[in-house]
Amino acid sequence: MRKVVADAIAQIGVKTVVTFDRHGVSSHANHIAVSRALEGVTEVYMLVTYPMYQKYNPFTAGRVGSTQYRSGLHGWRRAQLAMTQGHRSQMRWFRWAWIILSRYMLTNDYYHYPL
Repeated sequence: MRKVVADAIAQIGVKTVVTFDRHGVSSHANHIAVSRALEGVTEVYMLVTYPMYQKYNPFTAGRVGSTQYRSGLHGWRRAQLAMTQGHRSQMRWFRWAWIILSRYMLTNDYYHYPL
């Protein structure tokens, strides 16, 4: 997988990728696989996975040494629309909890891994 990703990145000319960390935010197998495939291939910013008690508290502090991105109300609304309109078949009660309570809808922390 890493070779396929490395070849695609080289062909396109990508310098930096923003992706999930090794825990995949929600332990999603695809998110974890992408993270592992990118290690050592290019410069990467990986989204920090938080434990449950921090994941659903938008007011928790970020990680020391990470780069923080805050989306604000406009960004939250764009993400909410992308989720509710682009993934209608996936909208269950826990997706609404994610939209309303998740810190990831407002603030994201990334660790930088230079090549």
